[in-house]
Amino acid sequence: MVLRTDSLVGHRGSEATRKKQKETGLTERLYEGLFLVDAKDASEDWTQLESSIRGIIDQHGGVIEHAEKWPEQRLAYEVNGVKRGVYYLTYFRSDSQSVVSIREDSQLLEKIMRLLLIQ
Repeated sequence: MVLRTDSLVGHRGSEATRKKQKETGLTERLYEGLFLVDAKDASEDWTQLESSIRGIIDQHGGVIEHAEKWPEQRLAYEVNGVKRGVYYLTYFRSDSQSVVSIREDSQLLEKIMRLLLIQ
């Protein structure tokens, strides 16, 4: 079996990317973001909500690898007087300093009721 090393280059990133990361001391990591929005807001204008969430991640240099909208569901307890919500799950790559900015901007967006970002 022959292992082709040229196919592994994309896996760890290009040489220029690794050099830039070494110079800045920052490394990109994969994060999971779970955003909870009011079901009423999601049914009225989902495309606007989705583009707002994606925009926050993109604005701070994050690269979304996967994103999906979960179906509307009853919440275990009321959040800000809301009983039903929609979760938006994202997997994105970003450096740790940008994640702080993503969290802060997401908390400022009134349509997002709750937020969970984990590495």
